[in-house]
Amino acid sequence: MLSQKIKKYRLDNGLTQEELAKALHSSQNTISNYENGIRTPTVKKLIAIASLFGCSVSELTDSTPSGIESQPNV
Repeated sequence: MLSQKIKKYRLDNGLTQEELAKALHSSQNTISNYENGIRTPTVKKLIAIASLFGCSVSELTDSTPSGIESQPNV
């Protein structure tokens, strides 16, 4: 889920919610809401989050767990 991925990337990058909020010109409460699935970031914020973490928007929004490649149907 997007909420879990945002939290994972934030923690992997050693950021607090407050630090991520400042980088995105948002509030800590907004980041908490993203991570708890209460709110969904706008497309503009998703692009900013992906850019900050050095990943693509599709990596954030893809529901496939990290490290698991989809297998073609045989």
